[in-house]
Amino acid sequence: MVRSGCAAKELHLPSFVLLDPPASSSPRCCSLSGGIASGGEIRSGSAIPAREMVVSLVSRRGRRLQRYKAGRRLVVGCIPYRFKMENPSPGAIHPAIEVLVVSSQKGTELMFPKGGWELDETKAAAASREAFEEAGVTGNFKGHLGRWLSEDQDKIHYMFAMEVAEVLQQWPEMNSRERKWVSIAEARQVCKHSWMREALDKFEELL
Repeated sequence: MVRSGCAAKELHLPSFVLLDPPASSSPRCCSLSGGIASGGEIRSGSAIPAREMVVSLVSRRGRRLQRYKAGRRLVVGCIPYRFKMENPSPGAIHPAIEVLVVSSQKGTELMFPKGGWELDETKAAAASREAFEEAGVTGNFKGHLGRWLSEDQDKIHYMFAMEVAEVLQQWPEMNSRERKWVSIAEARQVCKHSWMREALDKFEELL
């Protein structure tokens, strides 16, 4: 989410049609990569091109459309990654892989991009939107890593692996978050939440 009063910016990005919009609405477009099939399933490495559109660089706000299950907020996110072409970390298990972490809006804590899963989205669309809003990246999903309860038992987190295709220079939360490419080992050290470290374990298994 962005701070109130933030001026909207605009950016031209490739659009994708969601194949399973709510019955009461027409198919809509979003400027987020990743193949999405009916029911929220992901076609690995695929994308659904539609048309060019102007996208407002402002994050969604409020929880009017937020999904809940048994009183728990449903949250979707991803581990964005890329193949590092130069100076791989010596001795690392996956020396050519870097993952992207972002800072919290409320402090210096580092984490993977994530946010609320809303009623008009599939899980894949929500994960793509959060990666775009918080980290300024688009890409293709390579797998579902699993789901985890938060330490306070009030949220359920669904996580995916996203191979980054584009790193944008402007994105909705660029003024309130920092982003940083780190090794898998470094990410395990800086991520405070145990469930994020478990998601990293699943990510390594996927590799």
